[in-house]
Amino acid sequence: MDSVTELKGGRALVVDGSWAEELVRLINVYAPSDVGERRELFQRLRPQLVTSRTIMMGGDFNCILESGGRCGTRAGEGWMDDGAKLLAEMVGEASLTDVIGSMGADTRNFTWSCPDASVRSRIDFVFTSRSVRIRQHPMVTVHFSDHRAIRFQGELTGKLLTGPGTWKLNSSLLGREDVQEELRRTYSEWQDMKDTFQSIGEWWEWVKGRIQDFFMNVGRKAAMERKREFSRLQQQLRELHDLQLRGWDVMNPLEAVKKELSEHFHEESRRIIFRSKVENLEKGEKCNSFFFKKIHSAHTPLVQLHNREGILCDTKEDIRKAVTDFYGDLYSEKRSDGDQAERFLAVGPDLLELYEEMEQEGVMPHTLREGTIALLYKHKGERCDLKNWRPISLLNVDYKILAKTMVNRLKSAMGEIVHPDQTCGVPGRRVVDSLALIRDTIHYITDRNIHAALVCLDQEKAFDRVSHEF
Repeated sequence: MDSVTELKGGRALVVDGSWAEELVRLINVYAPSDVGERRELFQRLRPQLVTSRTIMMGGDFNCILESGGRCGTRAGEGWMDDGAKLLAEMVGEASLTDVIGSMGADTRNFTWSCPDASVRSRIDFVFTSRSVRIRQHPMVTVHFSDHRAIRFQGELTGKLLTGPGTWKLNSSLLGREDVQEELRRTYSEWQDMKDTFQSIGEWWEWVKGRIQDFFMNVGRKAAMERKREFSRLQQQLRELHDLQLRGWDVMNPLEAVKKELSEHFHEESRRIIFRSKVENLEKGEKCNSFFFKKIHSAHTPLVQLHNREGILCDTKEDIRKAVTDFYGDLYSEKRSDGDQAERFLAVGPDLLELYEEMEQEGVMPHTLREGTIALLYKHKGERCDLKNWRPISLLNVDYKILAKTMVNRLKSAMGEIVHPDQTCGVPGRRVVDSLALIRDTIHYITDRNIHAALVCLDQEKAFDRVSHEF
C-alpha cells in the first residue's frame, strides 16, 4: 500500500498500492442521498480518476445511470439527476467499464429494494479500467443491509507494465528566491569538490544527479506545505461554518477562506495539467469535461503491434522485440556521429571547462549521449503498425545547447554548400521558391510542346535514412 486518502468526511476512500507488480487505485464510495452533496462529492472524486494506475471503483453511488435502473413508483420521472449526469461523464472520461453492464430486461441486476419490493433500483456499481479482464460479478444478498453485494473478480495480468517515467524539473520552483539562494550555496560546495573527481565530465555527471535530488527534495517540501495549508483552510472553513450556524456574523471571513480554497484548487488543476503531459493545454484550463478528456486521451497505451512477419503481438516481450526489430532494420546501416562536437558557448565557466575537456578527450559524458524516445501517433493507418508512429528523441538541455550552437555556426555557410534547389532550412531561401521553379518549368515545357512528366516523390522515413558517414 502506497497511500490512503479520505474524501469528504469518509464518503470516499482512495487507496493507492500495487498488486502483481502493477500499480492500482482502489476507490470506495458511499454517496449522500442529497443531490447537491452527492454532486459535490463526485467533483472532489473527479481528479482521482486522472491517473496512469489501474482503477477499480465501487460502492453505493445513490443514483441510477440509465432509464431502466429503477422500477416501481416514479420509476421514469427525472431518473437522471445532476449528480448522475456528472458521474456518467466521469466514467466516460476515465474510460471505465461497468462490470455488470446494461440493465436491459434483466431485473436481477437491481442492487437495492424497499422492504415490500415495490421500488427497486440499481444504485451500486463497480467500475474498472478497460485493461482489467472481468471474470465474475455475482450479486449476493446479505443480512446486514438492504443492498445486495457485488462480488467482483477480475485479472490484472492483461496490462503491459509501464515504467515510472522520466523526471522533469518543476520550473515553478525556480521563481522562488529562497530556492535560488539555497541552490547557489549548494552549487558552490559542489564546485569545491571538483578535484576529487578524475575528470570534469565525471564531476558534471555527479552534479546533475545532485541537482535532481535537490529539486525533488524541494518539491516534496513544497507539496507538504501545500497540504498543511489546505488542511488549515479546511479546518478554518469548518469552524467558521459552525459559528455561522450558531448565529455569528462571519460572512466576510467565510468568503475570504472560500476564496483561498478556490485559488488552491485552481493551482492544483494547473499541476495536474503539468503532470498529464498533454499538449496544447493552457494555464487557465478549467477542470471540466473537455479537460479530463484531453488528459485521458494522452494515456492511451500501445498494447498491440504487428511484427516483421505481420503477426499481431500483444505481450510485453513480443511488442519489445517488434520495436527492436523495426528500428534495428531502419538504422542498421547508420551510426551516430559522435565526433561532430567541437565546443560551444557555455552558460557558465563550469560548462565551458566541461566542453573544453570533451574537445580534448573526444568523449562526451554519458547523459549528453542519452535520450528518451517517445512515439507519437501520426493519426493515419492502423495504430498497431509501427510505421504509423513517429519517434521523437527528447535530449538533455546541456546537449541541446551544444547542438543549437553548432546550428547557428553552420547557418552562415549553408548557402555556400547546399544546392540552390534545396530551399527548406537554408537561411535566405524560401519554400515558395521551389513552387515558383515548378510553375516556371511547367510553363516552359507547355510553351515549347515538350513531352514531360511531373513526378512527386515522398521518401519514407527520409530523415532516418540520412547517411551519417557521408
